[in-house]
Amino acid sequence: MRRMSNEISRLSRSMDGFKDALHDFRKDINELSTKFHRLSDKVTDLSNNLKTLADKMALLSDRITRVNKTLVIIKWQLSGLLILGFGFPLGVVLWIVKLGRDLFTGDNEDLLRAVMKQYLATKFDEKK
Repeated sequence: MRRMSNEISRLSRSMDGFKDALHDFRKDINELSTKFHRLSDKVTDLSNNLKTLADKMALLSDRITRVNKTLVIIKWQLSGLLILGFGFPLGVVLWIVKLGRDLFTGDNEDLLRAVMKQYLATKFDEKK
């Protein structure tokens, strides 16, 4: 009986350590998410600046008709590069971070209890 009590207290301490580590991991995920949101804001600012640049290029193409075709092509290429270069990878990264955050910020206590209950049951069956 004493041995079983020692085993339970050891497992309880291990579970507390796991909960602390999980809490720290959640905090790190939230900090990472905040940094990605800041990065997203900077990409939005860059996108707005590029849009302003594209608008100025469109005005220039209205005034200089000879260069109009070339500037329109460049504008579309810049927009495509912006979407491919920043939008798609950033969207993928933010989606992965969101999945990780959703996975580790959920209510995991029931899962931990079930795992510990199963572990204790198999541990005591092995000792008999």
